[in-house]
Amino acid sequence: MTTPVSEIIDILKQQADLYDTMLGLEKEKTPAIIRNDMNELNAITAKERKWTIEAQRLEQERLRLTAGIVVQNGLSRVRAGVLSNLIKVVTDAKEKQELTELHHRLRETLQELKLVNENNKQMMEMSLDFIRFSLDLLVEDPNENVVYQHPLNRTAPGPGMGIFNKRY
Repeated sequence: MTTPVSEIIDILKQQADLYDTMLGLEKEKTPAIIRNDMNELNAITAKERKWTIEAQRLEQERLRLTAGIVVQNGLSRVRAGVLSNLIKVVTDAKEKQELTELHHRLRETLQELKLVNENNKQMMEMSLDFIRFSLDLLVEDPNENVVYQHPLNRTAPGPGMGIFNKRY
């Protein structure tokens, strides 16, 4: 017989598997960022979008079931979305053990996912900083007028002319 708690356990198992998949994708991103392989990054991002939508669906279902247990047991003071609170109110030892193990697995996976994601984010920001720096070198002074001027209207080539403005 399926109980609301066993349904939550099934959902948590699906969430744990899904986050493992997302962690694998995030780890695949790291070498793609290093190689600056935009095609692979786009493919990984498309997969992540799909899994993120599924993660949101599973989380909403888990919250709905957990809220039902809270209402059913008259536990209005317990925050329904917090898994550790659910573990406290479950009385079946086997279900409590499964919930505890899944709670630890999810917490560890999500912490690692957060760490890998943060590293990838820093690499992307460094890459963008390098691109901005390179563009600044080409233009020299980004605040200077970079709009084309007819050569006859220009007084004298100034020191602010970047590589694209120079004539050889």
